[in-house]
Amino acid sequence: MIQAFNENDLWPGDCPELLIVGPPGTGKTHMVLTSYVWPVLDAGGTVLATSYTRAAAGELRDRSAKRFGCEPSEFKDQLSTIHSEAYRRCRHMGLRIRRNKDDSIEQEDIDRLGQLAALEAVRDGDYKAGWEIVRQVWPDDIGLSPRKRLSRLFQGVNLSEAERFVMMDLHGRYDEDGRLVNPDFTSLLELALQDGSGRKVDLLAVDESQDLTPLEWRLVDRWALDADRVLVVGDPDQAIYGWSGADGARLMRWVRDGRPARRLAKSWRVPSTAHALSRSVVRRVSDRIDAPYEPSERPGSVSVHWGPSVWATAQEAQEAGGTCLVLSRTNQGCTDAVADLLDLGIPHIAERGKPQILRPDGLSMRIASCLMDWLGRMVPTKSANARALIDSLSSRGPLLKGRRGLKTLMVKALSEMDGPVSVEWLHASGLDWRLMAEQFEEPADGWWESALLPRADADSIMAVRDWLIDYGDGDALMEAARRVVVVTAHGSKGREADVVIVDARKSVPMWSKRCDKGSLQTDRQRIDEDLRCLYVAVTRTKDRLEILRGGDGKPDWLGVHGIVVDRRA
Repeated sequence: MIQAFNENDLWPGDCPELLIVGPPGTGKTHMVLTSYVWPVLDAGGTVLATSYTRAAAGELRDRSAKRFGCEPSEFKDQLSTIHSEAYRRCRHMGLRIRRNKDDSIEQEDIDRLGQLAALEAVRDGDYKAGWEIVRQVWPDDIGLSPRKRLSRLFQGVNLSEAERFVMMDLHGRYDEDGRLVNPDFTSLLELALQDGSGRKVDLLAVDESQDLTPLEWRLVDRWALDADRVLVVGDPDQAIYGWSGADGARLMRWVRDGRPARRLAKSWRVPSTAHALSRSVVRRVSDRIDAPYEPSERPGSVSVHWGPSVWATAQEAQEAGGTCLVLSRTNQGCTDAVADLLDLGIPHIAERGKPQILRPDGLSMRIASCLMDWLGRMVPTKSANARALIDSLSSRGPLLKGRRGLKTLMVKALSEMDGPVSVEWLHASGLDWRLMAEQFEEPADGWWESALLPRADADSIMAVRDWLIDYGDGDALMEAARRVVVVTAHGSKGREADVVIVDARKSVPMWSKRCDKGSLQTDRQRIDEDLRCLYVAVTRTKDRLEILRGGDGKPDWLGVHGIVVDRRA
């Protein structure tokens, strides 16, 4: 068993390296900053603290800025993502990076959940995903030809096709002088590992280390050579990205090799009832080292639902000013949850699943607000066309689906309105006002689809319009919607909520997605990782845990693992 963390013995035996195992809700970020990073900065030392995501690195900077009374940007070179640090160490190479939406180094770090499952992608001929996996999982192959590296996953005809795809992609990343001008994220890591400059620091701290790939671990090992002390923070029980190449087992090898390790022993988030369930889940994992921890003082509650009664808890939390996370194992599961929330008229933010009604950029809100104004301006008119348009939009009737008929009504209604529609109003509405203007001169079929539907579908707009009527204004609606968030269990890492609804109706197959060269994971490893994913979902709650079970006779997320929860709603 790993010994408990002792703040009076921060570096046991004055060792140069230390692993901190932090179970859910134990305050890993607070501990890293207050016990290790800030004391070094107070003493005038140098720190390099890295995390995988920009959100996590941003939290480190924000807290440090508040502590030292300065701007977060002052810590960008010390508290950053692994990719940003790799970029800094490669600047001496004169890299030219194309800063656009698709390839900019400033964009959000790679969302592993957004990639296809590794071997399923390879099997389906997704050579881009396969190439990414090869480079992340087998860093020792750097320098070999793409064909030799790709042979890890492809062979035969697939190997030739994969090589052709990769060579075309690589060709587009070099200029006429043979210089790399547009490296992707993995290229930056490879360059930093091979040719990156050194940087002497007093402390190297690595957060969320269970999610690092072998390539990222190799880079961390190189940086550690220039650090007086190395702090590694993570939790093997929350390693849920093995399917995409992450090496979560490295932390267990650290402990089994007898290297110094400590665990945080108290959760400030997870209540006792959810804690008991989470422990029963994670103990089913076959290959793990137990790092027990105590729950919070709150008892909380765990309830099981077999029908739509579960969504009342989300609405209750929303109306009471609390927060609710709706978690599913799959994107399709999120879509099912979104459909249920829409049927009940509960405003929410769908980060996964479709339709994504309320968008973060506020576009659907602007369109719906302008639509309400539009309809309001047409009400005084005696036009039958305007009335038919209002009725069609309000009832979401057949004309809303028949875009040609809707277009005809809208064109006629606009022409009969008192006063012109300003360009500013059309632009604010989210409509493509150029297309709107052109259609008056040369009406064309499909203008409604071209102007609006690719950016926000009509049903979504009407749902937002209905919510705006209920809540009175957009600010109140968005405040309520942000309290109910639909996301996958993978996307919930690092989050917490007063109420967590685990929609367990959808599960994933528990056998490997094999390809010609084998599998990144065995069947047992896939089962273990799925259990850890459920463990992550259960431990997001601060109070109530609501579990929606499947009722169609097929094994749901809990059923595939034989997990029984006695509490019923």
